[in-house]
Amino acid sequence: MEAILEKLLPHAARWKSVDLLTDTWAPIHTFLHLTRSLDNVPRLESLSLSRCNAYFAARGQVFQPISLRDPIPLFGGAAAPKLREVALVGVHLDWVHSALRNLTSLAFKYHALDVLPSLSQFATMLESSPQLEDLSIIGWGPCLDPESLSAVTSIFLPSLTKFSFGFIDMAYGIQLLSLFQLPSLRELGLEDVDRVVSPLETQDSHQILQWLYTSQPTARASFAFPDGVPINPIPLQSVRKLELQSIHSSKGVFSSFFQCFPNLVSLSCLEVSDEVLEALEPYPMDAAGSSGARVGCRCPALRELYCEDSNAELLVRLVTSRSIIGSVAPLQTVTLEYSRSSRPRYDSDQYIRLENAGIQVLGTSSSSEASDSE
Repeated sequence: MEAILEKLLPHAARWKSVDLLTDTWAPIHTFLHLTRSLDNVPRLESLSLSRCNAYFAARGQVFQPISLRDPIPLFGGAAAPKLREVALVGVHLDWVHSALRNLTSLAFKYHALDVLPSLSQFATMLESSPQLEDLSIIGWGPCLDPESLSAVTSIFLPSLTKFSFGFIDMAYGIQLLSLFQLPSLRELGLEDVDRVVSPLETQDSHQILQWLYTSQPTARASFAFPDGVPINPIPLQSVRKLELQSIHSSKGVFSSFFQCFPNLVSLSCLEVSDEVLEALEPYPMDAAGSSGARVGCRCPALRELYCEDSNAELLVRLVTSRSIIGSVAPLQTVTLEYSRSSRPRYDSDQYIRLENAGIQVLGTSSSSEASDSE
């Protein structure tokens, strides 16, 4: 790595994009160490540094190797005037002296607990990028302690339209989410990252889903500015695209959650519980025995649905029921992809039912089907 960098460093003034991908820390450390003497990287627009090991983000884990843990300023603190996109995956910096400002995209993923920035450092980094449009926080964000929480009460990101949030500890996740003010939000991603670092465990995500639901002004009228004007820290009613990954909870919790998305157009469900599909089915709005027969539907603007390894029969039932109630438009594009198992055979009853419902089926065929086609 050192030999390669020594050939590249004389041309640093020409760099427009740097992407370093490794599974150990030594190459990242070498890059940070050797580039700290740069005076300027005037053309650099995109930087991605990734140590691909989610294990270090697990509860109780610390950074390894400890001998190389001391933080290094990005480019020695030198300015990068055109830098707009930064991804730090398992990579920590000297958070005080790294010139991370005027960004439009920031990915902050899979950091060990003992190398996180303080809340004030994290807030300064974000608020130094008033045009930030895309933010990903996966695993942990900043350190949250009582002293820092009393000093930083909110993080206002006026331009953010896309927010991806992956949590390990739900109490921490809720505490961090409660700090954000995202008035321009249009795309939201939620992921239970604990499934990545602890794959044998499945936790119920109801606490975060319930917090998001109850944080909406319609559910908590007391949430307001001092002058009484209702505010909404994470305005779900404005979200048009939602992605759920490894999210599990009950039908009731998902029903309340989806009630907050009247303008949702696109939904992606990856490794989620079946209750997600059940919560999207039409439901009777009138009491049993009443003369009325009104039918309601959550996410009435939904047009695109992508599911990965979901229950095929539930998906067919959902698509069919939403197509006949009349109070909402039918789903236009529905895709079911089999990634952990083989897709049904083309001549199977299940595949035919999916096809008749207008559902696109993706995935690798079974070995028996492949043999039949030869």
